[in-house]
Amino acid sequence: MKIKRAFQVKAQGMVEFALILPLLLLVMFAIIEFGRLLFIYSGVFTASRDAARYGAAAGDIGGYVAHYQDCAGMRAAARRIGNLVGITTITIQYDDFAPTVPAGTPNTCPSSGTGPAAYGLGDRVRVTVNAPYTPILPLVNLPPGGFQISSTAVRTILKDINIQGTPSAPIGSMLVFFASPASSVDEGDVTVDVRVSIQAPYAENVFVDVQLDGSSTATQGFADDFEFTPIQVLIIAGHTYVDVPVTIHEDNIYEGDETIVLTLANPVNAALGAVTTHTLTIRDDEPPPFVSFTSDAQTMDEAGGSTRITVALSDAAGNPVISGIDTIVPFSVISGTATLGSDFTFNTPSPVTIPAGDLSTDINLTVVDDLLDEGGPSDPPEVAVIELGPPTNAVLGSPSQHALSIVDNDDPPVVSFATAAQQGMEGVNVRVQVRLSAPSGRPISVPFTYTSTATEGAGYDYTIQASPLTIPVGASTADLMVQLLRDSPSEDPPDALNETITITLLDDPSPPPDNRYTLGAPSVTILTIIPNTPPTLSFTSAGQTVGEGAGTVTVGLQLNAAYDQNVSAQISLSGLAASPADYSLITPLPVTIPAGSLSASLTLNLADDTMDELDEDIVLALGALTNAIPGSPSAHTVTILDDDPMPSVYFESTSSSGNEGATLPVNVRLSAASGKNITVFYSAGGTATQGSDYSLSPAGSLTIPVGATQGVINVNLIDDDSNPLYVGESAETVVLTLTTASEATISAPNGHTATILAWVCPTANGFAYASGSNRLLVWNFSYAGTPTLRLAQVTITWPPGTSNPYTDMLSITFGGPIWSGSDRSGSLVVNPTWSGTFATQQMIFQLSRHPSGGSTSVSATFNHCLPYSASVQN
Repeated sequence: MKIKRAFQVKAQGMVEFALILPLLLLVMFAIIEFGRLLFIYSGVFTASRDAARYGAAAGDIGGYVAHYQDCAGMRAAARRIGNLVGITTITIQYDDFAPTVPAGTPNTCPSSGTGPAAYGLGDRVRVTVNAPYTPILPLVNLPPGGFQISSTAVRTILKDINIQGTPSAPIGSMLVFFASPASSVDEGDVTVDVRVSIQAPYAENVFVDVQLDGSSTATQGFADDFEFTPIQVLIIAGHTYVDVPVTIHEDNIYEGDETIVLTLANPVNAALGAVTTHTLTIRDDEPPPFVSFTSDAQTMDEAGGSTRITVALSDAAGNPVISGIDTIVPFSVISGTATLGSDFTFNTPSPVTIPAGDLSTDINLTVVDDLLDEGGPSDPPEVAVIELGPPTNAVLGSPSQHALSIVDNDDPPVVSFATAAQQGMEGVNVRVQVRLSAPSGRPISVPFTYTSTATEGAGYDYTIQASPLTIPVGASTADLMVQLLRDSPSEDPPDALNETITITLLDDPSPPPDNRYTLGAPSVTILTIIPNTPPTLSFTSAGQTVGEGAGTVTVGLQLNAAYDQNVSAQISLSGLAASPADYSLITPLPVTIPAGSLSASLTLNLADDTMDELDEDIVLALGALTNAIPGSPSAHTVTILDDDPMPSVYFESTSSSGNEGATLPVNVRLSAASGKNITVFYSAGGTATQGSDYSLSPAGSLTIPVGATQGVINVNLIDDDSNPLYVGESAETVVLTLTTASEATISAPNGHTATILAWVCPTANGFAYASGSNRLLVWNFSYAGTPTLRLAQVTITWPPGTSNPYTDMLSITFGGPIWSGSDRSGSLVVNPTWSGTFATQQMIFQLSRHPSGGSTSVSATFNHCLPYSASVQN
């Protein structure tokens, strides 16, 4: 029974163990899985922490690459532990404590190499490590592959601490520059970045100024093209670039592409690289404006004066717009009946410019109020069509043509004969002149009738052209031709009584108000036929007076009757006026009067000079005549009235100076040459005495001859040194004053002060000294003045001795020998003739031996100076 019971207990235990074993196994596996999970998490956590600690560490790994930029180093630090737990991903990111990273900002370290430079010291490095966890026994329902265990560690990137004495980074090896020399952007309300870079990560902060260059064509300001403030930018240690923002504005104004030019300057901890200028081009997105006239026509009265035609800018719908750049528009006259120059003139040259920012500009013109009758009330006005040419910086719009109509305001001219009577010789084709009071813009037909006591017809007394007589457009005269005939032998010799032809002009047949002329006086002329003999030729008047500025003068010649041959006359010219200085002859000589004509003229061109001169005359006289005899007046005098003001007279300078014995020339000038002799009177004063200190030539007055522009008053300074030992005076003055002038005015400066300088004397050393083996006595002089000095007297006393050996004086030199010989008297007085100037100079006395047994002294006297004396120093 005991055995059975023991077996039952054992069996029960086995059953109970069998029942609890799965639970025990489950607990054991749970402990193992938890341990694995804890181990993996601990590995992941340690890996992220070690990697973040490495990336945030101070210092660099070499080559100035900071730890936080060493992605491979951070990954290696994570794998030292993470490889034990099978980490699969390592993500390295950066932030600047912002909750989110701005769009477009790189913040992830690449899989190899260095990290981004947008972050640096003072920012944070964030390392996330992931490792997979898959249970050994899938006790719970997990996704295939299990799940990821992740750990993130964040560290602030530490700033380096420099210890005094630590060598700094090699600044000269780091260059700062623009990442590119140019970029472009479409116009719009946007901000663009211009990148400033260095070539590699650097352990020092790099600073550089970004400035706006003056060559930019875009305009700065909120309401203009862009906004940019010059700034000193910072590339943080460890970073390789920084972006500089530039704000671009949408202005809705056509202005073409514009540029913003940025430059780098004043780098710190780096040097400037090759690209120090960046040109940002703003591409304009506006269409060019249209340019056109604001109206297509206008009408002006001829006396209206000035007017304007407006040229304006507009958009496609015709609304006024402005442009951001100058619009240049050429224009020209393409057609019409009005003539540029005679009917109107442009005051604005082509092309015109509409400045940037303006809506329009004007073409200014002036309508010429001429004297031509160019149309009646029923006639159409004159028209000029002005057209715009291809513009610059715009598109040609409509209207591009403008019609300017000019309504004439002139009365019809008056028609008359030039004379009420004239003569013509038999056999001559006579020109009977019909005149207009003013030229006309329309052809004028003047009907006429005639009666005569002579017989009309070929073979008789005369023939005459048919009515009407036509005066062309722009002409002021026309000739009615009458041919006088030698009609029969019985009239040669001619009739005792002369025959006449009476010609009468008739009124304008045009119906009012479009009359082309009105009839004036004389409207009747009588042509007398006289025998055929040479006519007399004379001047139309004996003289005339014109101003020098008249430009030209015309002198008329006339015949007493028309002649059937050309008449020519030589003319002589004389008088006070000179050619070509005062006039020149325009009409060539001899003067010819054509057959059938009564008159001719010659024209002189007058020279309008600037010289004040007497009125001058030109005397024209008849010379040799062909086919005519001289009549009266046979001479004509043209008097030319001078119109130039008198010149002014003044001293060329206000002061001068010199020493006694000198001559000071004082120039007196004219503002312009004169055609008259000018006498200038002056007075003299001052502290000097005339006669003893100075003299004047010429005295009291000065004459400046015709054509000259200056004269000279000589101030002769008297050397009053009659005694060679005379001591000179102090400085004295001679004051000259211009008082009056004939044919000129006095102007400033009218005073001149001539100073007689005080004499300057040399400076002598206070002693003479022995030199040259004691056989020479040397005395030094200095002189800072410029006047020439005269050495008047030299004296020396010395002990010559009473027995051999004696001391003889052998020579004296002062810039050259002034005495030589042999003297043992012990006292020598020399009056040399030396004169000159010097800066420093020695007076040297040569002795036969050194003087002993007594004193030696020297003295010297220069003109105007007190004597100098000295004792000899051994």
